[in-house]
Order: sequence, then C-alpha cells, then structure tokens
Amino acid sequence: MKKIILFDIDYTLINTDLIRSAKTSQLANALKISEKSIATYLNNYSSSLNSSTDFDPDKFINFLTKDHISNESFIRNIFYQNPDIYKSSLYPDTISTLNNLFGEYVLGTYSEGVNDFQMTKITQSGVSKYLNKKHINILKRKLQTKELIKIPQNSIIVDDKLEVVEKLSKMSNVFPVWVNRKTAEIHKEIKTVFKLEQIPNIIN
Repeated sequence: MKKIILFDIDYTLINTDLIRSAKTSQLANALKISEKSIATYLNNYSSSLNSSTDFDPDKFINFLTKDHISNESFIRNIFYQNPDIYKSSLYPDTISTLNNLFGEYVLGTYSEGVNDFQMTKITQSGVSKYLNKKHINILKRKLQTKELIKIPQNSIIVDDKLEVVEKLSKMSNVFPVWVNRKTAEIHKEIKTVFKLEQIPNIIN
C-alpha cells in the first residue's frame, strides 16, 4: 500500500503573501482607489476574524463594496477566476516536488481555511491534478481532536507551522515534516526541510 503525504496549502505549497499582494493591486485598479486603501480594508476585515485562515473572499467583497459601487461579479473573479496569480504564487519547487512524489505516494492536503477559497488555490494553480480527491482535507480548525483522529494511519504531513507539526508529533500514527521557511533551525525531534524539493530525501 502506498504511503499518504498530506500537505498544508498556505506557505507550504503556495506563497500566500504573493496572492495578497497581486490581488491588492488588481482590486485597486478595478475600484480606482489606492493600494494603500485596499490594504486598509484587508487589515480591517482581517482584524475581525478569529483566525487568518477564516478569510472568506465573498465576505470581504461585501465588506469592500459597501463603500464602493462596482461590478461584484468582476471583483469576485479576481479571487476565483485568476489562474495566473495562483500559478505565479507557487513556490519554485512545488510542482516539481509533487511531480516527483506523484505515483509513488498518495498525495493530498491537510489544510485550514474556507473551502471554496482553498480549493480555488489548488485548482487554479495546477496543484490539484497531483492530489487524490479522497485525501483533500480542508478544515475550519485542523488541530481539533475530532479532525486529528480522522487522519489516515501512518500519514506523512507537511506543514510550515511549528505549532502544527509539534502537535502532530505527539500522535503515534502520524509523521510530521516541518517546512521551515523563516530560519535555519532544524528541529531536534521533527524532520525538517527548508525547501519542498528536500522532502523525497528525508521520507525514503
């Protein structure tokens, strides 16, 4: 039986900062206002959320267009019909790593966020073609016990958040891999990579 590898999405497969920056520019152009104004709307909306992973484009669009008359369908397409942004926001080795692992492993996601938005990221970036639909997990709070117990036995889970991999490391049936994109630290107990392309070497 093939081993299962589940990837986080944001800051693991895709650089979410690049998505935010590109959409800020496009929204500013569409609404004829400054990027600084869009950034303020984003910050104000985000501050109302319990977690950054609760960002919902549809709710943000409603928040934004209260003050600006616009074609909401066009604005919505900036988030949901914009493959160039999602493809260009992938980390340089995302596709090559998935392609390398595809076939030998069953690939999926273990992600936190709003389902439609997360699915848009993986479909429009081209990532979804490497993923087994049965193992695409997009959850509101992925560290809740009720979600953790659903993880398939002996899965490898790749995540950029230290709190996530440390929580997973306490489970006997899960093997976390930390993608550390911020420092040179190697975790003493958890397998650590600095780039996705290093994953095949540490899991074989």
